[in-house]
Amino acid sequence: MDHDSAAFRLEVIAGAAVGAWVIGLLYVRRTERVVGAPIEQRVALPQAMSDAPARFARLLAAQAGNTLANAVIDASDEREVRWHADGPVRHRGRLCIAGANGDEAELTIESEAMLRGARIAVRIGAVVVVALYLALRTWVLPLEQPVARAQVTQMGQAVHALWPPFLLAGLARTLRRRIVGDVQRLIRNLPFA
Repeated sequence: MDHDSAAFRLEVIAGAAVGAWVIGLLYVRRTERVVGAPIEQRVALPQAMSDAPARFARLLAAQAGNTLANAVIDASDEREVRWHADGPVRHRGRLCIAGANGDEAELTIESEAMLRGARIAVRIGAVVVVALYLALRTWVLPLEQPVARAQVTQMGQAVHALWPPFLLAGLARTLRRRIVGDVQRLIRNLPFA
């Protein structure tokens, strides 16, 4: 491969890598806005129950094998339950009885799951793309052997540092939906607790 063809291929692949990195950065930032905003819902209880918070706290404490498994109840009284969970599915929540007949609940959930890892992965991706580009531009492109110069296509290896932000941000979105779904399932099961 001649020098001009190798330089062109290196620039095209590096440009595509930078484009993929920018898209990953934008996806992580949008996920931060979506996941960072607390979920506030008004949920209908299956039936009016004076002991709904106590039942909810019992169900929450007994969870295993889902997003609420590590939940720790911070406070519980006849009107509300507050909890938090640490670990990979970090979140805080509050369930408060509302409505004239006590047949509704106000649900607030704040989730932080996986966002720190996504931010770190974006930074690592930027470093890898720049370092790989500079290494190939400095040590491979100037080589005299056309076969060795063809190694500039190794710039495509940057893809290994570009997909983790998408994975981690996507997991953060999925975990947020699962937390809400698990809490809503507990609320539907309150009459049977």
